[in-house]
Parts: sequence; C-alpha cells; structure tokens
Amino acid sequence: VMPITRIVWLVLLVSVAPVLHADALSFSWLDLAATSLQPDQGTAGHGGRLALSYALSNQAFMYVDGSQQAFDTQRDRRYDFGVGINTDPAAGYVLYATVGWDHAGVDYPAAPGRLAHGFDAGVGVRTLLAEHWELDAGAHYAHNEVLAESTSGDIGIRYALTTHLSLGAGLVVDASQTTYLLSLRIYY
Repeated sequence: VMPITRIVWLVLLVSVAPVLHADALSFSWLDLAATSLQPDQGTAGHGGRLALSYALSNQAFMYVDGSQQAFDTQRDRRYDFGVGINTDPAAGYVLYATVGWDHAGVDYPAAPGRLAHGFDAGVGVRTLLAEHWELDAGAHYAHNEVLAESTSGDIGIRYALTTHLSLGAGLVVDASQTTYLLSLRIYY
C-alpha cells in the first residue's frame, strides 16, 4: 500500500502537468511497471516488469520485455522479444499484431529451476480517448511448457503527463490469476 504522502505528491504532479498528450500512439517507449499478483488459489505475490518497444517505421516495431514475479513458494521469470506490425496511428487508434520468442523460468525453494523456450503471439488495439488519455487492450498466446496458462488478456489506461511521459494502470487476466500493474512510460 502506498503511503499517503506519495499519493498526495502524485495527485499534485498530475494536477499541475502541462496540457499535452504523450507521443500520440508511438511504438517507441520504455515502460517500467510494478505488479501485484492475485492468484485464484494460494497467496498473493508481487513483481516488476521492464518493457522496451522501438518503432522501426510508422507501421512496424520490435519489442523486448522482461518480468519477474515472487510468491511465498516460487519465483517466476519471463523474457520475450519479437516484432510487430500496426495500422497507421494517424486515425487516432491502432490495431497491432506481434510474434516473438519466449523464455520462462520457475524456481521453487526445494527444487532446481525449470526453464523452457517457446514462442508468443498477440493482437491488440490502442486508442486515444481524449487529449490526455489512451486506452489499450490485447489478447496473447504463449507456447511454453513452463507457463501454467498459455492464453491471457489485458486492458490498460494511460494518462499523459507530458509529451514524453505517461502514467498507467492495467490488469492482465488468465485462467489462474489476475495481475494488476502501475506503470511509468517514457516515450523517446
């Protein structure tokens, strides 16, 4: 739980932010996220994610993503990289598709870690709701024997503080857990 002083500073920062939106629907960004994990069974966990996307052109991009989750009985790690295509962002929304390589690992205190490689694919939409607000949603499939679930869906919303910085909140849902995210995205 975030201390009240941090919440007050966050509210003040958002209220005095310039009236700008983040770099429209750019695919060139660095995203830092803190996660809270709520499994359907078992104890809750926490973690973090670092994601990087780089626009190769107006309608193609590459991505790298790394995350780690910690529970009382295990620690999970996942790394992905790949490429994606998207529709023209000038319309105020983009549809996109991705395909890439997936690496996952699970460590249990009483057993050595299990590692596996596979592939992942996804589709999604990003849209500008208003001058400061962006909404995104996606569906993903990962073919990897270490992962408990192969399909997931996500939804998120971002508020642009400046043309190069936005704050976001979202969730990722699969058949066994819900992951809540708070993120800071830096556009370059």
